[in-house]
Amino acid sequence: MARRRGNKRVSLIGNLILLVFALAGMWTIGLFKFAEAIPGTVEDRSTRTDAIAVLTGGSGRFDEGLELLSEGLAGRLFVSGVHKGNGVRNLLDHSKRRPTDLQSRIVIGNAINTIGNADETAA
Repeated sequence: MARRRGNKRVSLIGNLILLVFALAGMWTIGLFKFAEAIPGTVEDRSTRTDAIAVLTGGSGRFDEGLELLSEGLAGRLFVSGVHKGNGVRNLLDHSKRRPTDLQSRIVIGNAINTIGNADETAA
């Protein structure tokens, strides 16, 4: 009888390990499908919006936001997650663009994490 109990325990642990791997695999597949579904470009450049939100951390995000703002697709550009001490002028200098007419339409936030980015953008 002792042997059966040990085999059941090993079987239960093995099943739990398989379940964890199956769930991790499904989560990974879902993550890749989600990432695949994110558009790489703006498809509808004719619809105007109140503001464009740019989260720092990715290459070209700010420049793309400036481009959309200069095309007149929004009234403002909000950049979340800017390191404290950096202002709008510094961001424009870094992007090697001088759209001085756009400077007054750019607002920055200083979030330090994803939740902060979401809170700043919502506000």
